[in-house]
Amino acid sequence: MTRSDLATRLSLRMKISKKEADRYLLSFVDAVITGLQKDKRVVVQGFGSFKVREYEERIGKKPITSELIKIPSRKKPVFHASKEL
Repeated sequence: MTRSDLATRLSLRMKISKKEADRYLLSFVDAVITGLQKDKRVVVQGFGSFKVREYEERIGKKPITSELIKIPSRKKPVFHASKEL
């Protein structure tokens, strides 16, 4: 399902225009992104939660050449589904 499909379903359910539904959807996505940028956990009751997980620096191996490489530390968003989902 694409963003456009979500906006269409939202517009039909709320009886609003597709353009307005897309604005609501973008507002939700922006709120989640803002929360994650502040290293907060974002919980949507009945759906799941988003949080940022930090991965430490580590040594990896290139599959073809078997050369050892250094993989830098990074932050990555993670989603956990709720029990209802």
